[in-house]
Amino acid sequence: MMIMSFFYYICGKIIVIMVDFNISKHFTYLEMCFTRTSFDNLCVNPFYVTNLVRLCDVLEVIRDAVGKPLHVNSAYRSPRVNHAVGGVLTSDHLYGFAADIYVDNLSSLDLYNVIKSVHTKAGIDFGQVIRYKTFVHVSINTERHKNEFFEKL
Repeated sequence: MMIMSFFYYICGKIIVIMVDFNISKHFTYLEMCFTRTSFDNLCVNPFYVTNLVRLCDVLEVIRDAVGKPLHVNSAYRSPRVNHAVGGVLTSDHLYGFAADIYVDNLSSLDLYNVIKSVHTKAGIDFGQVIRYKTFVHVSINTERHKNEFFEKL
């Protein structure tokens, strides 16, 4: 995978402009860094980008099991974005381990159940899978959590 970027030296500062690229077949870098806040949220830490690649691999398996596109509300979050959206200080989003996802015309309960079946049938280990009213939080951080499935409604 190649990350395309352009470096400019403007007014004594180095400016980096990132160009979007596919992390996996159906998920892009900018999609995984998207935020509705007004804060910068590009993930430039190579360890966190590696986590996003692993996360997207798991999201691809979930997408295949659902048979429809997944939409990402939030994946990587900078500390500033995480604070702005009310995320916990230890959020897996801060390290590229987590995504909040939904599928058009599919309830969060149905999506949650598909993910549970992916865990059982495909043997994929998750950190946490948390069902909320309108989306499902998927974490792959198995060092902090181990296949924790629960609901916060």
